[in-house]
Amino acid sequence: MDCANGFIHTVYPILTAYIADYPEQCLVICCKESACPCCLVNPKEHGACLFSVLQDQDMVLRVLEEKAQGENPAEFKAHSLHTINPFWKDLPHCDIFSGITPDLLHQLHKGVFKIILSVGPQLQCMAVKMRLIVSSEQCPHTQAFVISRRGFH
Repeated sequence: MDCANGFIHTVYPILTAYIADYPEQCLVICCKESACPCCLVNPKEHGACLFSVLQDQDMVLRVLEEKAQGENPAEFKAHSLHTINPFWKDLPHCDIFSGITPDLLHQLHKGVFKIILSVGPQLQCMAVKMRLIVSSEQCPHTQAFVISRRGFH
């Protein structure tokens, strides 16, 4: 690699972290989107506080190679793998499973969405009650705010 000072240097790039959203993480890791890209937790137990073993890169590469040769290893289905040729298999000092970063945007979005769905009916009921209280003559000093697509009025 040519350096700014005019010297030529030998460079050894190492992949230390892979930042992507959840679908791309699953694609890179060669697993289905219902599976965890980092560990072997059962897809039905996502979000539970469980201890789970991390994926083993050598095992995944071995299983993918066996599947490519026409075999049907039991681990392929057990670990929810996809038949994809991983770009990281020949990278030196690369453990892709430890380099995957949390997808906080989607985790927060999914978590907030679950909360809204679970609390939604109560919020709607509270909004109806508030409209009744505000519109009643017993509370003449309260201000009603109407929410529309343009915001509050």
